[in-house]
Amino acid sequence: MTEKKERIYYWDNLKGLLILLVVLGHYVEYAMPLMPTLSRVWTAIYSFHMPAFVLVSGYFLGKSKRNPVERIPKVLGLYVLMQVLYAIRPFFYGKGVKVELAFPKYGCWFLLFLAYGYVLAYFLKIEKKQWIFAGTLAAALLIGFDTSVGREWGIGQSFYFMPYLIGGACFDVDKVIEWSKKHLWIGISGFLLLQTGMFFAQNFVWFHRKIFRGIENFGELADNPVAGAAGRAGGYMIAVLLVIFLLGFIPRKKTILSAVGRHTLIIYLTHTFMIKNLLPELERFTVLSCAARLGILTVLIAAACIVFCLAADYCGKTAYDKRMRK
Repeated sequence: MTEKKERIYYWDNLKGLLILLVVLGHYVEYAMPLMPTLSRVWTAIYSFHMPAFVLVSGYFLGKSKRNPVERIPKVLGLYVLMQVLYAIRPFFYGKGVKVELAFPKYGCWFLLFLAYGYVLAYFLKIEKKQWIFAGTLAAALLIGFDTSVGREWGIGQSFYFMPYLIGGACFDVDKVIEWSKKHLWIGISGFLLLQTGMFFAQNFVWFHRKIFRGIENFGELADNPVAGAAGRAGGYMIAVLLVIFLLGFIPRKKTILSAVGRHTLIIYLTHTFMIKNLLPELERFTVLSCAARLGILTVLIAAACIVFCLAADYCGKTAYDKRMRK
């Protein structure tokens, strides 16, 4: 029983850390036009936080006995809801309301990505499921040669991140965690070394920080598609190593991150919606005013998420108590 609780706290801590990095990464992305030097911070975060986040989703997908296809209506319903909410804002500025389901708004691509992943996960019951992982990796490396693939239906990012999702479901991540914790000194030094290398590599024209986004095709990442493909492959290797090293840092005991990690999806959707709809364009703002607005938005997002989490916990406990009384 104790081992099970520790494992739950471990994953909650990891998810809590990652969702905070997701929020921080979006803040940095918003402020980069005013402070271009923040691009180095952006690269440091994006090089591993979404790969790790997707890997965790794949891990639980592989452990679940539930038919993954049953989850698709929920995420697609959330996707339609968020797309409609994003479409309402122009109405208040005298513009027409136009819902574009084919083009996911800020952050909504992740919901489509989950739907695609649930479809693939349905076939992971076969014995040689590693072939599905190899297929997703090959597709992710080949799709970049197609210049027509981009944001539409979240295809570009979904192809890019799918190997992490399927890899988390196919491989024994628990053994990787144990290795990383056993060799923590290697993880700390390796993580710092890779991040330092990327920090200085951004001084060279051949380094393109967007290799970690998955939206751009290979021709947009380098002078020629082959170099772009090599860059993306290198990005995969860097991300995998950073994630492996990161897994050893996460504590097994209950921490403040545990509560955050239990509600990652609502935090993700809440903060992306609030950033996109409550923060103005940056053309006429200074660094100070931008920081003030980000600070206010942080408080609002935190308040909204805390209220939701407390309400969810209370409702969950109440429902549990009712079941126990029967």
